[in-house]
Amino acid sequence: MQLVNGTAPVGTQIATVLTDQNCTPDQQGISHCLNKVEMANGSTLVVRDNHNMMNNPCLGPGERIRVEPMALFLRS
Repeated sequence: MQLVNGTAPVGTQIATVLTDQNCTPDQQGISHCLNKVEMANGSTLVVRDNHNMMNNPCLGPGERIRVEPMALFLRS
């Protein structure tokens, strides 16, 4: 996922998906969905979820996801 708008958390947080938009796949079959998510502290982020719907479905409103700062992701 890519952060489009908002401030990434300092540590790992659980977020709830609020919206799922722009899901039409491109010519290679990759969707570039925009998801607005609400963090546990009440702040919101907009993220872009680049995925192949044949392998990974779109995120749905109400679904909970883990959001990590890039620095934590790169260390794992």
